[in-house]
Amino acid sequence: MGVLIGLSHCRHYLPDGVIKVLVTALVLSRIGYCLSVYGNGTQKNLDRLLKILNFAVRVIFGKRKFDHVSDLREQLRWMMPRQMMEAQTLTLAYKVLRWGEPESLADAFTRCRDHEHLNRLDYDICVITETWLRPATASRLVTFPGYTLHRADRPGDAGYGGVAILVKDSYTASVIPQPASDCAACRLESLWLRVKPATGRQFSIAAVYRPPRRTVAAVQADLDELLLTPDPLRP
Repeated sequence: MGVLIGLSHCRHYLPDGVIKVLVTALVLSRIGYCLSVYGNGTQKNLDRLLKILNFAVRVIFGKRKFDHVSDLREQLRWMMPRQMMEAQTLTLAYKVLRWGEPESLADAFTRCRDHEHLNRLDYDICVITETWLRPATASRLVTFPGYTLHRADRPGDAGYGGVAILVKDSYTASVIPQPASDCAACRLESLWLRVKPATGRQFSIAAVYRPPRRTVAAVQADLDELLLTPDPLRP
């Protein structure tokens, strides 16, 4: 922010076009670094970066503090912070999948052969636990063509836990709401779907995750309470 304030004070003494080059070089690179540090990024952090980005636009065009800059930002062809974050994620994923770099990530990265494996075995439904997704993570970044991802992320921005169900597009699936009063003390993370195939009867399916802090007895009590929930869980 200090760099932008300094540039805004001396912009009138610089040749035409120089201020844009300086702001782009000094500010966008730092925003990119912040996105790398933030990881998936909370909405609060993204909003903070957007304010800096808008300030940079005002410096380039000589606008005042409360002037709208959306159109000016589009003239510069600058992406929004969330778009920058997604572009960084996709670029890194491509490098890992295509070149196996960096090795520190490649060893722990789920390779694209898992997608080929999924297509070859022609699974209809996949139930996933410990998705580790945050609300800021777009579903299109973590799903496969021909499938719809239904997810229940752990509340907050911790990025741990969470469950999901991957359903082939030939099925019609809808989330079954879970009223809080039906399981007030329940600590299980769960997602329930009602699924209707093209032919045959509809059915219900659930993804349930037990956090490590829960004992077997507590989990059994939670399951019993969930299964006693009246009809919306019944097909």
